[in-house]
Amino acid sequence: MDANKRTEPGETMTREEILQLLEKAGPVGTVHHRDFIDFVLLLDRQQKVNGQWITVQQPYMTIDGRIAMACRDHANQGRKLDFHDPQVIENSELRLTLRVTVESEIYGRRHGIASSRLDAGGSPFERGHPWEVAETSATGRALGAMGYGLLPRTGLVSAEEVILVTHDEVTPVTDGRGPKTRLPETPQPSGDGRRPRKHRTTSYQREQIVTMYATVHDVERDEARKQVEALFGQRFGHAMERASYDEGSKVIAELLPQWNKKRKGAAA
Repeated sequence: MDANKRTEPGETMTREEILQLLEKAGPVGTVHHRDFIDFVLLLDRQQKVNGQWITVQQPYMTIDGRIAMACRDHANQGRKLDFHDPQVIENSELRLTLRVTVESEIYGRRHGIASSRLDAGGSPFERGHPWEVAETSATGRALGAMGYGLLPRTGLVSAEEVILVTHDEVTPVTDGRGPKTRLPETPQPSGDGRRPRKHRTTSYQREQIVTMYATVHDVERDEARKQVEALFGQRFGHAMERASYDEGSKVIAELLPQWNKKRKGAAA
């Protein structure tokens, strides 16, 4: 399959095809997108072709992948990367909108703006953790503006933002006659007969969770891993390796604000 083309209904991109796409995205500073392939998720998207809705796949990089790229690039060059405290743009009954500024000694300042929906259109996680969701998404957009995780055809949107929208808003599903609707709580087969996949955490994502937890709680990695496993068992009823991508993202979103504060404090 040509990496420049979208997948046809029923097709799944191979690792080699994703690598081709990451090669096309190219390097940012001293790091290359191909080296962060384990932070890339294939997500189903609905697209109208010749008057019919079809399901296609689009690779998106996760926010922790963008953070990992940025941190490694700046560490390689011995330069500072600062995450400033978020600024409130709107805090109403409908939404919380934050702006996050990321400042790089190499690339200058970039801003990211993102919202958490607080009304019925928002997910339970958005409504329960609006600051974490908005700050994490805005951070991902700011890093995307620097070029990290900026894949062809995805814009500044991260995998997490796509998952929030597609899991918590009505999604068109075709039966050959036109779009229907599917609610995420009751998954149904898409037009090609495939059921939505439950994405698992990647090895890099799991290591990132352990690293962040160790930093936030000032414990060694081995102890952090034990405590993280206990956390996943208590909250989700299974080990971290069996956790879904959504569950891993929830833990990262909760750790990220404290992790950023710890890192900024250590750099001061």
